[in-house]
Amino acid sequence: MTLHQNCLLLTVVSWTLLAGPTGGIAADKIDFEKQIKPILARHCTGCHGAKKREAGLRLDFRKSALEGGDSGVAIRSGKPGASLLLKRIRSADPDERMPPKGKPLSEAQIGLVSRWIAEGAQWPDDGGVARLQVDHWAFQPIVRPGVPKIGGPGVRNDVDRFVQARLKEHRLKASSEADPNTLLRRLHLDLTGIPPTPTEIRAFLAAREKNAETAYTAVVDRLLKSLHFGERWSLEWLDLARYADSDGYEKDLPRPHSFRWRDWLIDAINRDLPFDQFTEQQIAGDLLPGATGQVQLATGFHRNTLTNREGGVDQEEYRVKAVVDRVNTTFTVWMGLTVGCSECHSHKYDPISHREYYGLFAFFNNADEKDIQVAPSTTARKQFENKQREHREQLAVIEGRIEKMRPELDKRQQRWESSLKQKGVGWHDLENPKLTSSSGAVLTVEKDHSIRVVGNPAENDTYTIEAVTELKRVRAIRLQALSDKNLPAKGPGRAADGRFVLSGLTAGISNSADGKFNSLPLDNARDLERPGDATVGRSLAGNSAAGWNPPPGKSSTAVFEVASAVSKTDWVGNPLPGGIQDGAAQVFTVYAGSPVPSSGTIDRLRYWSKSKKGSPCGFYLLRPDGAGGFRVVQKHDVVSKGVNGKSVELVLPQAWDVQRGDLLANSSNGGPGYRVGPSTDLVYFPVKKFPGKNETVVLGKLKRFDQSRM
Repeated sequence: MTLHQNCLLLTVVSWTLLAGPTGGIAADKIDFEKQIKPILARHCTGCHGAKKREAGLRLDFRKSALEGGDSGVAIRSGKPGASLLLKRIRSADPDERMPPKGKPLSEAQIGLVSRWIAEGAQWPDDGGVARLQVDHWAFQPIVRPGVPKIGGPGVRNDVDRFVQARLKEHRLKASSEADPNTLLRRLHLDLTGIPPTPTEIRAFLAAREKNAETAYTAVVDRLLKSLHFGERWSLEWLDLARYADSDGYEKDLPRPHSFRWRDWLIDAINRDLPFDQFTEQQIAGDLLPGATGQVQLATGFHRNTLTNREGGVDQEEYRVKAVVDRVNTTFTVWMGLTVGCSECHSHKYDPISHREYYGLFAFFNNADEKDIQVAPSTTARKQFENKQREHREQLAVIEGRIEKMRPELDKRQQRWESSLKQKGVGWHDLENPKLTSSSGAVLTVEKDHSIRVVGNPAENDTYTIEAVTELKRVRAIRLQALSDKNLPAKGPGRAADGRFVLSGLTAGISNSADGKFNSLPLDNARDLERPGDATVGRSLAGNSAAGWNPPPGKSSTAVFEVASAVSKTDWVGNPLPGGIQDGAAQVFTVYAGSPVPSSGTIDRLRYWSKSKKGSPCGFYLLRPDGAGGFRVVQKHDVVSKGVNGKSVELVLPQAWDVQRGDLLANSSNGGPGYRVGPSTDLVYFPVKKFPGKNETVVLGKLKRFDQSRM
């Protein structure tokens, strides 16, 4: 009987061990610290911990683990079947299973994790909010350090005490104090970026004689009040804000109003705008209650993104790029973090998740770019008014000086005009002109020496005027187009609208019995009533129908200077009939933008020639001699065939070896029509003698043409 009772007791106890809901080992809940945390530490936190946060998930702290990562919530309390963590460690797919490397969790370990989640995923509070910070010093809370108790020479404030303490720690001594001039220069360069003037130096040295400390602080105060202080220190922020006056990208179009945000920044620094307001206004100034135009202008900080206005681009693509730039810039400027990694995945080292990145992205993605009209700031208005007042004061002084000098100037003007009349200098009417028209129109000379055209107007007509002058040198030709009440719309043209176009204007001069005319080069054409009118210059282009086209209803005057008359008197050239000197006849031309390769050979040249037939021409290869000159290493002479403005190909008898830095040049006798136009590639020198082979030419010592000649 006793034995039976003992056996019954054993049976009951055995049943309790297997099925008892509250008693025995099987009834105990999973111990996170002893059973779950070791599994996570061994198999999970290497990729989902403090050093790495794959997919934005951390499994080393309670708060981050329960929040989940980029793929969603990993642990759903009481729902093992809905928990992504359990699905991944149970997966048979090698691309899905966790951990991705090494041995998978055993069935026993998986069972423990499953039971732990089913029981509510109890995880003791580990203070994870504070401990989630990365161990790097930059993420640690700011703590005011104790000020070292140290004194002695050179210690004026707590900063000096920290410096002296660190020097003492490394057994170093402080440098001696800089001399006053150096101190003042450092102050100016640090605070305004502008060195002190001699006057400021003298004033500082004089004040320092009385009280060195007071003199120093007075300079600091003066420089902090200077407008240049904001200009100097805005440079740092302008770089952070990626400021530019143009769009960037291929077109790089200008941004004519970008300077307004720059001026706001300078003004904000100069008026010491508190940093919290400085931040709010630049990120969301337009959202602040009662935001003024200047506050809204501050948001130009994020309009400094690159802009692509190229035709055919996907505007949405570049809008998204601008939003990404704003996110990255905000993190970099205000948090000191480069977060580009988080654009594609959670940051592996810094505590910025993929989800957090696009949370801030969503903030900027809801902002539209909008242009607004902003009145100038108070500072800008005062600056303008001060400058305007200074200008008016200077203008008044100058005008006063002119008024005092005017009587004397009028007398000198009269004396000068009288002297010109005595010398015979001035405008002279042509004498006994011979007039012809290609259309058959009649040209008559009026009493005032003007020429009237009579007859039906042709669409195109060529007028030829031959006349005599006693002038020994013609310096310019003046052409007056006179209005007349008898012409359509009062002229001066004969077209229905009173207009005309003068094109293909040429001039020649002859002093020989055979009547042979030599071309007279004209240049520097201008309309006296309309100095900015470019049409008058086109009248000299022989192959164009464009030309001088003055407005109808009033008279106009054009002047065409003779090219040689505006040249220097000592230029060398061939004297032409009529006392005209062709200053462009003998020219040494250097190709400053020379197409010479960095190495190799040249075996032929193609050039454009307008030299007179039989004129000697030469081609040169110039090589730097290291002393500022060029040595003629190759020279080839030819005789012009007189092709009159055509391209000629020349085959060199022997190829020229060239190297980097070599220049090509040529010499020619261009004749009266030789053109010297403004160019950055060609430099023209009038010379008395052309250089020979192995001679050295110092281009800086040669005279050079500085204007167009035709």
